[in-house]
Amino acid sequence: MANNRRDFLKKAAVAGAGMALYPALGKGRAWAFAQSPTGLRKFVTSVPGLGPSAKNEIGQYIPLATKHSVNFAGRATDLYNVAVGKFSEQMHPDLPARTEFFGYTDLFTFDQKYLAGAIVGKRGTPVLMTVTNLMPERHILPVDPTIMAGPNGLMVGDLPTNRIATHLHGGATPWFSDGTPFQWFTPLGKHGSSFMNVPGFPVLPGTASYYYPNDQSARLVWYHDHAIGITRLNAYAGIASAFIIIDDFETGLVSSGLLPDLIGIPLVIQDKGFVPRNIFRQDPTWRWGDPGSLWYPHDYEVNDFRSGPNPKGRWDWGTTADPPSQGTKPLPHVSAIPEAFFDTIVINGGIYSKVSVAPKRMRFRLLNGSQARFYHLNLLAEDQANPGEARVGIPGPVMYQVGTERGFLPAVAIHDNKTPIPLVNPADETNANPDGPFNLLLASAERADVVIDFNGVAAGSSFILYNDAPGPFPGGDSRNDYFTGCADQTSIGGAPSTALGHGANTRTLLKIVVTAGSGDTVSTPSWLKQLNVQLKTNFLTGTNLGCCSTMAIHPCRRFRLLAWPTGR
Repeated sequence: MANNRRDFLKKAAVAGAGMALYPALGKGRAWAFAQSPTGLRKFVTSVPGLGPSAKNEIGQYIPLATKHSVNFAGRATDLYNVAVGKFSEQMHPDLPARTEFFGYTDLFTFDQKYLAGAIVGKRGTPVLMTVTNLMPERHILPVDPTIMAGPNGLMVGDLPTNRIATHLHGGATPWFSDGTPFQWFTPLGKHGSSFMNVPGFPVLPGTASYYYPNDQSARLVWYHDHAIGITRLNAYAGIASAFIIIDDFETGLVSSGLLPDLIGIPLVIQDKGFVPRNIFRQDPTWRWGDPGSLWYPHDYEVNDFRSGPNPKGRWDWGTTADPPSQGTKPLPHVSAIPEAFFDTIVINGGIYSKVSVAPKRMRFRLLNGSQARFYHLNLLAEDQANPGEARVGIPGPVMYQVGTERGFLPAVAIHDNKTPIPLVNPADETNANPDGPFNLLLASAERADVVIDFNGVAAGSSFILYNDAPGPFPGGDSRNDYFTGCADQTSIGGAPSTALGHGANTRTLLKIVVTAGSGDTVSTPSWLKQLNVQLKTNFLTGTNLGCCSTMAIHPCRRFRLLAWPTGR
C-alpha cells in the first residue's frame, strides 16, 4: 500500500501537484540528487582506444602498463609496476572544467589517464604486479564514516581514507593476492588485518605486490579497488583498468581468419554524474569537486517522512518503513545510499562517443563497468531525421557473441537486434520481465566478446548502440531512465526533459559509423559454420576453465548477477 501511495504521489508531482505538496512534507529541506550539465553534445568525440596512437579528438586514450620480463619462482614472469594517485582529465569539450579522478598509472611512463594501466597477459605466463599507493588523504567523493568496517564497533571513519586494495575481477588468484576488503594498505604502509605481499617478493611500505598465475583461458578480466567501506567510491572515482588474457586457441582463431583480431575494440561502458555549474542550487550541501568533476549522491532521500510521503524520495527508511525497523539511528550527514544510477554514459572515458569501422566483421569486447545499471543492448539504425537517435525497431548488423567473462562460448550466440526489453506491462517501461527473452543483456561487471558483421553495409551508414533496460533491473524508477524527449521530472527529484542531440541520455550509448573499404573474403554463413566447429571442439577439451561465473550457456537464456561491490 505504501508503494502505491508513493507511486501515485510521484505521478501527481510530474503533473504539477507535487510542487505544492513538497514544502509542507519536506519542511523546506533541499534534497540533493544533482543532475549533470544538460548541454553536453552527443557523439562529437571518438571512443578512446588503447595506446597513444588511438587517442581521440581531445587527447583521450587508455595507456598500457609497461611489461618487464623477470624470472620468479623458477618461471618466466611478466612484471608490471603501477601506482594509484589523483589526476585530472578533459572528458568532454562542453564540460566546464577538467574532471578529477583517482586511478592507476604505469610507474615508468606515469601517463595518468582514465583506465590507465591496461594489461595484456598470456595464459601460462604468470604476472607479478606491484601497486604503489600515492593517494591523497582527502577523498574526491563523499565518504560515509558510519559504515561498519570490522569488529568491536570499528567504522569507516576510524580507518585512513587513502587506503586501497587491488582485486583482479574474474581472476583465479592465490588468497594473498585476491585484494579482499581487509587487504588494504596506505601510502605510509599501514594496512588491514589480511594484508600480505607475495612470498619471496618483498616491497617497500606503501607498495603491495600481487601474483596472478594466468592459468585461465582467453577472456577479459579487469582489476579495480576493493578496500573495505569505499570500494564503490574508489571504483567510481576511476581506480580500475582492463586485464586481457590471451591463449593459443584465441591466437589460432585470429591466424585462421575466424576472429578479426586479437584484442578488438574494448568498450568499458559506465554511467556517471558530473557536477553542474548550479550545483549549490541543486545540492546545497555539496562540498567536494568543482563544476565538471564527478558527482556522487550523499544524502539519503527517504521515501517517507514521519509526517508523510516525500515526492522526491528514493529509498526506504527504517523509521517510516512498513513495518518500521527497531533501533534505527538518525541518518548521517554524509550517507551511503543503496545503489547509484547516473545520467551520463561514458565509454573508455569518452562521453557519448562515436567509433568508425570498416565494412567487415569487427570485434568488440564489452564490459559493464557501471555500479548498478544493467544494459540491454540492441544495435539499431540511426535516425537521420533526428541525428544521434536510434530508429527503434530498425535493426542494425547482427552481433555474434563468441565469449563471456568465462571465456569462449561452446557456440556463437546470435543477437539479431530485434528484441526490445520485455515488459511486464507494455504501458510501463520501468518494469522488465526478468525471464526474457533478451537480445544482449549485461549485468554489472559482466563481459561480452562480440563480432559485429558490417559486410555489405554502405559507407556512411551509421548505427546506435541502444540500451532500454530499466534501472534498477528489472523493476526500475523512471528518474533513472534518461532519453530524448523524456518527461520533465524535476518536481520529483529527477532531471529536466532531454533535448535532441544532447545529454542526459542513458539509452543512446555509442554511435558507429561505417567507412569505405573492402569486406571479408569468407561469407558470413561459412565463417559462422567454421567458427562454431572450433568453439565446440575447444569447449569439449575442458580447457576453458576459469572462475567467478556460472556455466557458459546461451546468453539469452540466462539471468545471473555477479558480485559487484556496491555496498562496500
